[in-house]
Amino acid sequence: MSRVEYEFWSSPELRARLGSGSIYGRAELENLMAAWVDRCLPPARERHERLSGETEIASGITTFDAAGHISVAISSGADSLLFADDLLIVREHAADADWTSMFDLDPQTLVQTRRRLPDGAAADRNLVFHYHFGEAGRFRRRGAHWEWEPRDP
Repeated sequence: MSRVEYEFWSSPELRARLGSGSIYGRAELENLMAAWVDRCLPPARERHERLSGETEIASGITTFDAAGHISVAISSGADSLLFADDLLIVREHAADADWTSMFDLDPQTLVQTRRRLPDGAAADRNLVFHYHFGEAGRFRRRGAHWEWEPRDP
């Protein structure tokens, strides 16, 4: 788990504000998130190492910081996969990295990371998997923008 993400969700300041509507503008959503934090974070404290920066966790498996989240690069021979976690929420982020949502708490860093991701993934011919897409694919250049191209089943 990313050290930045763990520290964010476990901070007393955030815990005091969750449920007030002052973070995401919706108290109901923040209450759901607080319940998730209460249920999931305490067990993770002892079982997960909190990572920062680029870390090789095993041969061919490297994690790196992606705007407060962890992305994972996996390689074996000529094959490679990039698991991009929460870096992109919808396919349109591939074409417009500047578009942000209420969940992006550090929009500037996130946008910079989103702009770099397709360049590196396309140059390395990485197969990419995004948690929110539920599918693997590749980035393809279309004029001045990137486009998400799902992998054939």
